[in-house]
Amino acid sequence: MSKAIATIGSSNGSLSDLVFAPDGTLHVVNHNQSRIDSVSADGTFTQLIAGLSSPSGISVDTDGSRLFVAHFPNGGRIDQVSLPGDAHPGAGGQP
Repeated sequence: MSKAIATIGSSNGSLSDLVFAPDGTLHVVNHNQSRIDSVSADGTFTQLIAGLSSPSGISVDTDGSRLFVAHFPNGGRIDQVSLPGDAHPGAGGQP
């Protein structure tokens, strides 16, 4: 059985993690651009939050109001982002 693989969007960054929000929005970590992008259904990338320090992992809380961003190599630092995009750096670590 063959499986179809389709590209839904592309970026000039290094994408390291992704998560769907409860409303269906896809958020992706653009590691080397130091930002989080949102991807629309047509594959358009839109900058959600920029100026992060080596973002590597993301998760969305159950009600979809906050996005959490883990940083590497700045281990121990997690930023909280109030959706649609206001960052609150330093949760559990240094700002």
